[in-house]
Amino acid sequence: LGAFPTAYGNVLLLGSGNDRIEDPDALAILDLGGDDDYDWANPEKNIGARALQVIVDFAGDDLYQTRGVGGPAAGLLGVSVLIDRAGNDRYCQGLSPSFRPRERTRATLALPDPEGVKTFLAPYVDLFGNPQRPDEKGVALDAGFAFGAGFLGVGILVDEGGDDLYMGQKYCFGVGFWRGVGVAHDVSG
Repeated sequence: LGAFPTAYGNVLLLGSGNDRIEDPDALAILDLGGDDDYDWANPEKNIGARALQVIVDFAGDDLYQTRGVGGPAAGLLGVSVLIDRAGNDRYCQGLSPSFRPRERTRATLALPDPEGVKTFLAPYVDLFGNPQRPDEKGVALDAGFAFGAGFLGVGILVDEGGDDLYMGQKYCFGVGFWRGVGVAHDVSG
């Protein structure tokens, strides 16, 4: 619906349609709904660029995806907050470029653990690529710090509702590192 410049960065107001937001560089993003794709392909370029970033998405089955170091709710030298109010969302950090998160569900991704009674496993190769074939796309070992992770900062992820998938490689989903604070809070679903 519009971008509103402030002295501290742009405030983006998005409508209820399905939006695609790539490498957002904004102080705040407010999204009113829709099945949105938030994609951080180069999150490293914004580390330390601003002291605060806030994203509030009110509804929709959203995809939050980051491929490098940093991204949504990553408090790297600052404060970053992501609040998703409703929807069956997917939080993806450091996954293989060949992995298609919108095409996968819990039922197609989680396989029964042959050694456990009530546990499930996701095949590593599906999510991250084959480490025995480092020349193929997919092995993203340089990813980290997203979705409620803090490094000399505060990262907060709050998901208020929906049946969500959390898939990440390292330093994500409630991690505080080197005087950082990380919070991942899934309220229901």
